[in-house]
Amino acid sequence: MEKENHDVGSNPSKLILGRWKFLKSEGRVLFGEGVTLTFLSDGTLISTIQTDDADQEMNFNYIVLGEFIITNESPTSKAERLKFSFDSADNLILELGEGRVWFRHT
Repeated sequence: MEKENHDVGSNPSKLILGRWKFLKSEGRVLFGEGVTLTFLSDGTLISTIQTDDADQEMNFNYIVLGEFIITNESPTSKAERLKFSFDSADNLILELGEGRVWFRHT
């Protein structure tokens, strides 16, 4: 089986689909262990934070514009703009202000 190439230029909105589990971070970011992002084809982003007590789930809307993911929790909330890319191991990298976060596709 040929390895899938996550070239953001090919079709970025299809490349991010699926479930992504936190791998590592650098810099100042709010993501950490136990975070999973699930991108659905209908434009729904589900962010799950797993803790010892319970899982907390938050739903967002998202669209992909070039190399950016634009998210918002509701039509009235402020949109967040996240630059994304993929590393040589096909991990998703999100750039968040002063840091970056890596996610592994599961």
